[in-house]
Amino acid sequence: MQQLSVCWGIGDMLMCGMIEGVLINDMPTPPQYRKWELERTVYDPKEDKIYQQVRSGNITKVIVW
Repeated sequence: MQQLSVCWGIGDMLMCGMIEGVLINDMPTPPQYRKWELERTVYDPKEDKIYQQVRSGNITKVIVW
């Protein structure tokens, strides 16, 4: 496992958090975010949660599963 960051916000006003987890490749996003660009997916085994960082234009959002 490694320390990975996930960020959210608008434009240059991003806030980031560190997660100790595993980077996942090839995981689909929820249907409402299919047009957004997937930047990273991180699995946190300690919390048993998946965090997906997505971007649309200058908006960055984190989806928690």
